[in-house]
Amino acid sequence: MSQAQPPIGSFGRLAKLAVAHSAWPKSVEVQPRSFAALLSRFDRDLELDWLNNRPECEQVLAQVLGCALADFRASSWPRREQDDAMRRIRFHDAPYARALDLLDEPLPPGLPTRLSQPSTWGRLWWHAPDGAGRSLAGRWLAARALAFNEPVDSQRGRTPAFVELSERADAPSLAPWARDGVCIAARYVDHAFVEANGFEVITSPMASEFAGDLVRWAAERFPADGNFDSDTAEQWLSELLPLSDPEACFGTLVGLCALFDELSARGVRGKSRVQLMEGFLKRRLIEAQERGSEDAAYLARHIADVFIPMMARALASGRAPLGAPRSYESWLELVPEEHRRGPDLDWMRATLTGKDRGLSSREVERAARRVPPGAFRIVRALQAANLLHEVSEGQWCLRPHWLLRVAEQEALAFLLRTSGFEWGEALLSPDTAGRVLARCFERVRIERAALRDSELDTLDSASATAAVEAETRCVGLAVALGDRFDEEWLAELWDDMRQSWISFPDGPPLPRVAFDATDDRAPLHDGWFHLAALALSEAVTAGSGARRAGPASELNPWSSAVELERTFDSIAAGLDAPYRNTELHVAALALVDRIRAAQRTGDSQVTLHRLQRPGFVVELASRGRLHWSSLAAVEHSDHPILLRLAAQSALGADAFSRAVIDAWLAAGAPGVGGTLLDPARARENGLWPRASTNALTLLLKREMRPLDDLLAQLDESQLGELWSEVHEFTPPARRALLRALPERRLRELLDAAGPMAANVATDVWALAPAATQRAVRRLLFEVPDAAVEWLIAAPDHLLPRALEPLGRMDRLDRLPSASLQHLRKYLHDVVRRKPKDVRLAYEALARLEREAFPRPH
Repeated sequence: MSQAQPPIGSFGRLAKLAVAHSAWPKSVEVQPRSFAALLSRFDRDLELDWLNNRPECEQVLAQVLGCALADFRASSWPRREQDDAMRRIRFHDAPYARALDLLDEPLPPGLPTRLSQPSTWGRLWWHAPDGAGRSLAGRWLAARALAFNEPVDSQRGRTPAFVELSERADAPSLAPWARDGVCIAARYVDHAFVEANGFEVITSPMASEFAGDLVRWAAERFPADGNFDSDTAEQWLSELLPLSDPEACFGTLVGLCALFDELSARGVRGKSRVQLMEGFLKRRLIEAQERGSEDAAYLARHIADVFIPMMARALASGRAPLGAPRSYESWLELVPEEHRRGPDLDWMRATLTGKDRGLSSREVERAARRVPPGAFRIVRALQAANLLHEVSEGQWCLRPHWLLRVAEQEALAFLLRTSGFEWGEALLSPDTAGRVLARCFERVRIERAALRDSELDTLDSASATAAVEAETRCVGLAVALGDRFDEEWLAELWDDMRQSWISFPDGPPLPRVAFDATDDRAPLHDGWFHLAALALSEAVTAGSGARRAGPASELNPWSSAVELERTFDSIAAGLDAPYRNTELHVAALALVDRIRAAQRTGDSQVTLHRLQRPGFVVELASRGRLHWSSLAAVEHSDHPILLRLAAQSALGADAFSRAVIDAWLAAGAPGVGGTLLDPARARENGLWPRASTNALTLLLKREMRPLDDLLAQLDESQLGELWSEVHEFTPPARRALLRALPERRLRELLDAAGPMAANVATDVWALAPAATQRAVRRLLFEVPDAAVEWLIAAPDHLLPRALEPLGRMDRLDRLPSASLQHLRKYLHDVVRRKPKDVRLAYEALARLEREAFPRPH
């Protein structure tokens, strides 16, 4: 009863709800007062047979309490464990799912496996967004006595310790936990603390890795007579969510599975996330209204006008992430102004009723119901609808997690349509800055228009300055990517940027509102600001002239040569920061190369900055002067960008790839580990698919590294050309080629092949036993020596397939004498090993002895 949402405070209330329920069996006639007395006795383990003999009543009670029937029955059985609430976790986002037994069940799919192995922790920091299962993991570890579930301010300091941070902690609070045997779980990563104290950072697996397992796990927990279908649910999730989103975590997927179980496939298919959110909110409010909440009636009709503006105000406040717990008073403050003040009914009666006014008290009361009910009643309605969940005394948070994610996206879009003073506030909080800037960048690229209002012309306001700098940063990066904007507007933005930045003697100018660059969702690093400034100054110089762009500087080098080492260092650091964007990486190197061309930097690669080397390498390739040593000077992190950079140049990707391969061959085909041609990074670097068959063959003859990524990039014709040399490849290369070949293509190659080397046989038997069997049949008549080599290479579990071709021969003594002896020894060894099909081997051996090695009489 205490865990019900909302909690049910008395047996009388529970009895009334149960007896009045539409599913209450008509055969059980009992008054609420009498049933309340029964409930009191049940709670003391008395007269439980009455309940256990009436499963329909149990079902109704489980529905009223909002729990799984299995959990209700477990709690209503004599001698139940007194610590049941400590041992079992119910899922708020999936109330009708069976609870998790912390002692009998493993951690659910979606949580890192390292969490269950405290002996391997060392110093571990788990970067876990809200909903990733932080609290669940802590309770699971504590219940099994694997680790102490400690608050960050604990003075006991026991290890192994699982420390969950519900909000950001300062350095003194974290300092006692800088020791081995500790796992800190938080929605963020304190990179300074992590690096200073040698912590290893882990993340939750991507949803694409565990969604299927989680769906099947959920299916076992939902009622058997529900709407949940695993296959359909898994497909729906993949269509609804980007499963590569780091925040599509455990809690988000559990809540969506519960929604699927509630609505069935028909109820969710074809609906967007916003439609699902709106429908979910209305259903919850209507259900609250039916339970007697008068406050929910108005909100159900006007939820779209109230809910998203509330979420936007939460983001704009910048005090905490949207999913963080808030006090009741904090939720009241988030209600939009126009909905905060409810009607003064006494004043309305006194003012609007009377003979000369023509309104009755009943009419006034009816009209008052249409007036916004006030902040207090709106928040109370959200509580009654179980949309605000009390996580601790006086602290409420929005749930379920999937609703939180959708609401956040819609609130960001709403926020950016308001004044820059408002959304600029959200940029002042480390918890919301990354999300807001990411949405700004997305909107600039789509709409290619101003984000902020024209009134933001003051630098005295931190929020106004943050909005101005966010817009100029996002527009500058969009310009670097090739987006086109009005030239005069770009010039105005460039002026705004120059007015707001701050210059220090030890580096290029910086934004006034700089950011912590540890967030991987947005270009927050100063290096991205510097790239945006260079792109803007280039566009203004090209469109409006050098005079309009102003004097040359570290961020405006287009009219005269300027020392740019510090600016380039900053951009390089931005490229290596947690936020990664391949398009921007290419754009940065291309822009730096245009600066090199404009300033006519010499051909000595030693003097070039790291960012200038990729462009210089492309230039050398276009001039036919590329050497392997030049490629070795390019940073590893820039390798995947080289081909894209070449593709944007006059040289083109194909010609550049050939130039790189030629440089490698000219250098004597040295080892490629860690270089641009490293097969382990073939997917990223993209050069080998354009290589000649001769170059690929040479690599596969020498390379012992895993080659699956490389061969997966080749088409069937290339793989087929390599097949003719497969017997000369290294064993790893040979096996990788066989794995890469589609089964149909491998069968064709085996059927058409001439004599084949035996060193390929074992791998081919394992991958294509039927095709290999056919090939052996043919070779026994065409090239018997090779056929025997292939036959004896079969593993023991394929012995029937391997020996079947021998049965098709009318006389075994027709095989060459050397092959006969080889086959004879092989069959004798098989009989010695005595595998499962040893009788088949013995029969073949006996026949061979009879036909090829007859005894004298």
